[in-house]
Amino acid sequence: MIVKVKKGSMVLNIPYKSFEKKYKPNGFEIVEEKQSLPVNEISETPVYEIPISEMNLQQLKEHAEKLGIQTDNLKTVKALRDAIRGR
Repeated sequence: MIVKVKKGSMVLNIPYKSFEKKYKPNGFEIVEEKQSLPVNEISETPVYEIPISEMNLQQLKEHAEKLGIQTDNLKTVKALRDAIRGR
């Protein structure tokens, strides 16, 4: 089962098991329960809805570029996350 969870302005569609193990202990609350999501809805999740700690290299590059951060010299996930966080 997929659940829609919210914490502040962050809204995510995640599996229920992930909610129980990871998101609930971090203060997220269930907003809506869904039986399943169409594949295209899952793959089109906007980058801003995914926490930076869970973004892959490509998502981090796209997010950094949207923020106006130069990514040419940033080759690792850690470097991109640090740049986005302003470290």
